[in-house]
Amino acid sequence: SKSLSTGFTLKIPSIQLRITADAYITKINDRIILTGQYSRPDDAQITKAIGIQKEALSSLQSAFDKAGAERASFWTNGINSETKGIDVVITHKIKIADGVSLRNDLAGSFTQTKRVGSLNVTQKLVDAGGAVNVYNFFPESSRVYLEEAIPRFKANLSNTLSFGKVEIFMRNEADVLSLGKLM
Repeated sequence: SKSLSTGFTLKIPSIQLRITADAYITKINDRIILTGQYSRPDDAQITKAIGIQKEALSSLQSAFDKAGAERASFWTNGINSETKGIDVVITHKIKIADGVSLRNDLAGSFTQTKRVGSLNVTQKLVDAGGAVNVYNFFPESSRVYLEEAIPRFKANLSNTLSFGKVEIFMRNEADVLSLGKLM
């Protein structure tokens, strides 16, 4: 994988405010995925096939037979992905009285992950079933899980009220799966 990140911190001591922001991009080659379901090729499929397809189907049938399976999904280094994000934290601390202070932290994270480039489908699967096997390699449900199931925006607000050595802490969190046109 390759990643690039940058960030900055801004402190305003006169009002006890600190803002930090970090931006990043991470590219992962050969990311591990769980494929869709494949079925054991039957004898009729192999009989109808010719050439490379017949060899590929026979090889897959043999692999299924060795595993004693009729259907299978498998983990493989199947895709390349890219994640982009920005994290921002705003912290404010105020002294309320002697020995009493309130710290407020507002944090937000904007993230987007997507598949990039072509699928890393093994040639044997392509030879055995063409476009159907390629689609099954990284089906729509897997794409949705990678690109949309993880919230694109997360935020939390935490407040810490300190009385000498005693602290009262409260945190609120929010996750948003999609920001529509914003991302």
